[in-house]
Amino acid sequence: METITLPLRIRGMLQDLVLYTLREGPLHGYGITYRIYKLLDGAYRPSPGALYPALALLRERGLIKFRQEGRKRVYSLTSEGLKELDKRKDEIEEFIRRIRISIKIIREIGIIELLKAIWDVSAKRCDEDLSRETLERARRLVSLAKELVLKL
Repeated sequence: METITLPLRIRGMLQDLVLYTLREGPLHGYGITYRIYKLLDGAYRPSPGALYPALALLRERGLIKFRQEGRKRVYSLTSEGLKELDKRKDEIEEFIRRIRISIKIIREIGIIELLKAIWDVSAKRCDEDLSRETLERARRLVSLAKELVLKL
């Protein structure tokens, strides 16, 4: 499964996604990362540089705790974390639903192939080769594609 980068909104929801993944039970950092990746159909895999600060903030807020198992920390929800998750669960699930539908549409209509084609063209051409006329034709096609997608 290819990773697709969506807007920064996912990173803004990282703490909520961590709480949501921990509802099923304790996990170490890699387990949390993997569950988020699967939950969002490969749209986002939090890097350690994003995940561990989020875990630290959740811990500071008293929403999660950890226990040391050898060299690994295993994280779990606190009772406060469960309460917070209960308050936000509908919003989190709606976010997950929208991401999953977006990923399905992106894959089904070939956006990844379009981005790969743009990348391939960039390897063969330099900026000077891209005329205003060519770019305007491409812009019109993208605009038409946007209109069609909005009618789905």
